[in-house]
Amino acid sequence: MQTDEIVRLTRDVLKKMLSSRAEKDHKKIPAVDRRLVSRETFPAVIEIWPINGDGRTHWLAICQNLSTTGLGMISDKPFEVDTKLEIAVHQPEATLYGMATVRHCTETQRGYLSGLEFDFDD
Repeated sequence: MQTDEIVRLTRDVLKKMLSSRAEKDHKKIPAVDRRLVSRETFPAVIEIWPINGDGRTHWLAICQNLSTTGLGMISDKPFEVDTKLEIAVHQPEATLYGMATVRHCTETQRGYLSGLEFDFDD
């Protein structure tokens, strides 16, 4: 992928990115609890917007882990469970953009740890 690419978030794009990253010695986190797939540590900046917003309101978060179904992130802002968000995952290879739903949000010493499930068109 080119550095300046902006790519729609799809399962295939995520699989491709995660498999290319696996070669670079990223630690895989085993699937536990209700997770159907394993996660990988994946440091990245996440940009977040409310659905149907005007683009002026947005927040930043730090990605902790990523899978083909969702991501974990730390933010300064808490998000309500079941909130739909527009997101962009910024990486050197590309920026992935799409929609996600908040599945959990817990306050920690570092901020709010939230789990997002990707909303795919298919």
